[in-house]
Amino acid sequence: MPEGWWIRGARGAITIKEDKKEEIVKKGKYMINEIIKKNEIKECDIVCVFFTVTDDIKSASPGCIVREMGLKKVPVLCSQEPVYENSLPRTIRVLILYHSGKKTVKHAYIGEAKKLRPDLQEESENADRF
Repeated sequence: MPEGWWIRGARGAITIKEDKKEEIVKKGKYMINEIIKKNEIKECDIVCVFFTVTDDIKSASPGCIVREMGLKKVPVLCSQEPVYENSLPRTIRVLILYHSGKKTVKHAYIGEAKKLRPDLQEESENADRF
């Protein structure tokens, strides 16, 4: 890595209406693409991708999203989000760790998932076209 580069963490979240593989893949790809685009991330700079899903998502693992995007060499880990009172249902969350020389990180909390991080709403606003 070039001098001055660090590992950065870009986060995102999106909700699905129904627990169907097609919707998980479609919305998951959209969220990942928004994070990659906003942060100008190249595949070779991605260290790993962590997903969590709420307990009401069972029809597909979000790991398939990364594979379907062609990111075959990126390590992926998926887990179920702990169950909390009043948690946002049918939510896919992601943390992408990547190498970057930039100091700022842009996140993508899309649609209903904006409620999770209202402090990041402004930078996520442009991603809310879904």
